[in-house]
Amino acid sequence: MFASWVRQNGESQAGMKKNLKWSFVTVVCAFLCSSCGIFSPRDSEPPDLSGISDQLNFQTIMQGTGYIFSKQQYEDIFTADAKYEDFNSGSYPRAQLIQKLQQLQRQLQTVNIKVQWIPGDIIHRDDTFYLNGLRYSVPDDSGSSDFVVVYDKDWQICQWRDVPAKPEKSFFSP
Repeated sequence: MFASWVRQNGESQAGMKKNLKWSFVTVVCAFLCSSCGIFSPRDSEPPDLSGISDQLNFQTIMQGTGYIFSKQQYEDIFTADAKYEDFNSGSYPRAQLIQKLQQLQRQLQTVNIKVQWIPGDIIHRDDTFYLNGLRYSVPDDSGSSDFVVVYDKDWQICQWRDVPAKPEKSFFSP
């Protein structure tokens, strides 16, 4: 009965085998593609910050922690109550510090200079990093800084203590 149906429809046994073979190959390919995970959702990748100009080189401050600052605006890198302390000239609020950093960023871009940070000691407790003894250098100035970096939806600096190598106020000081 099946053979008579095949003859009536003009398909040969070889043609049926060929169709069956391609059907099998299609099913196997579909199974492999669906099971390999190529179509499954993934966690988002960390942002690529390589194209962003950061003359003050804040990304290297987090070097060695396994984390980065995911934002580049100084307003986002510092907590709302962040404090900057210069050993030689005193303590400054966040707003003054950010204004000074923006000014430095513009100046350094025109002469194509980047601040160099050399990592120091890292202490990690819960959602806080204590980054102590980071050394920095720019032409005509150098010093050492301690940072307290906290996590609240993102990594942010809440405290920055700066000890310039010279008796004058720091390069970063407002």
